[in-house]
Amino acid sequence: AHHQLNPGDSILIYTDGVTGLEDSQKNQLGEREFNKIICNCFKPNLTAVQTLEQIKKELHDFQKDADLKDDLTLFICKYN
Repeated sequence: AHHQLNPGDSILIYTDGVTGLEDSQKNQLGEREFNKIICNCFKPNLTAVQTLEQIKKELHDFQKDADLKDDLTLFICKYN
């Protein structure tokens, strides 16, 4: 499949460990909550690295002190 990227477009790739992330009460983050995080963190004036740091902070805030059960992988590419 082909998709034309335009300046300002971003691509986010992540593993299932992100949406499967659990808090201390064993509640999973899930797709819906992760989509909310994505919408809150993607800002036109931020670089890909800054956006990634914002997402990581939100994930950490959700997880707090819960044990990590799976790997978390996030990849962001922003076309300028």
